[in-house]
Amino acid sequence: MKKKIVIVEDHPIVRRGITQLINYESDLTVIGEAEDVNGAHDVIGKEQPDLVLIDLSLKGGNGLELIKDLKAVYPKLLIIVVSL
Repeated sequence: MKKKIVIVEDHPIVRRGITQLINYESDLTVIGEAEDVNGAHDVIGKEQPDLVLIDLSLKGGNGLELIKDLKAVYPKLLIIVVSL
């Protein structure tokens, strides 16, 4: 069973590149993407991923605040911080 991943990154070209790299892996799949905090809440709530990759600098908010909010709602959700 593939691990489901959501990418939260405000730069489209970075999101696409990370998505391509992850989808090359046989045990991983990107199931959603978001460019801002509101989009992240929407896609994570809808898709229920196993792992979220989050950039610290986002449109409409702060990645650290998003992480705090997500951990309050989804305490077992795995989160990796990606900052370029």
